[in-house]
Amino acid sequence: MALLILSMIMTSALTLASLLMDEVRMSLNVDNSIIAFYAAESGVEKALHRLKYSREASDFNLFDRLIDRSFDIDASRGLGFYITDKTTIEATDYTVYNISTSSPGHVNIIDPAGDISAIDWGIVSGYIINWQVEDCFPSHASDRLETTLNYFGINFTNQGTDKVIDVCNCAYGSNNCSVIIRSNISKNKYYSISFKPLDSTVNKLVFQLKNPFPPPVYRGIQSEAYIEVDGNYHNSSYRLKVRLPSLTPVSDLFSYVIFSEEDLVKDN
Repeated sequence: MALLILSMIMTSALTLASLLMDEVRMSLNVDNSIIAFYAAESGVEKALHRLKYSREASDFNLFDRLIDRSFDIDASRGLGFYITDKTTIEATDYTVYNISTSSPGHVNIIDPAGDISAIDWGIVSGYIINWQVEDCFPSHASDRLETTLNYFGINFTNQGTDKVIDVCNCAYGSNNCSVIIRSNISKNKYYSISFKPLDSTVNKLVFQLKNPFPPPVYRGIQSEAYIEVDGNYHNSSYRLKVRLPSLTPVSDLFSYVIFSEEDLVKDN
């Protein structure tokens, strides 16, 4: 009987020890993930700072030099970040969420360096808009979206405004509105485009530059930057994605770095 009781006690102790070890591992993994998140924040801040500096210098090659590069914060601890090769000064799309009648979406197609003496941004002559309205059918099937294009040519010549209104016309059981496809833009003009719901909130809108007819050719959106950073610490990784207008980039979005008492060096 004594041996049986001792065996039960040892089994219970081993089980408890195993549970405690699992808890310790889980705690360490959570801590590592948090530190990896802050490492990614530091990478985003570095990219934002370089984006702002590139804008001021009218030279976005300075920003491009960060792309597809790794940076160590503390190599001995495996702490650092990687600015991925998907980072670009010309995002593949403009995506906005929850735009309302009083807060429209807005995107620019313009050289972020500010050169307007020669305008020729590619072969694409059209755009496509995918948009969604929550609980669309039947209450919001007739909701409208107003798209306004303000434009100008070389040295601010040939200025004008185009405005068009589209109806959602969603199908039964779907929140997706009819896709908007147009070919009323010119590669020899720059644009400021706004998207304003006229009835209720548009939950999601995706704008892309694309030829309206075959072959399907897409183009990145000038002055719409996309930043993607992987933060790494030991066996943990955390990815942050940032999309913002490069005409008015924000720096110091993250005002702290927890890894060191020294200032973050942003321009190595």
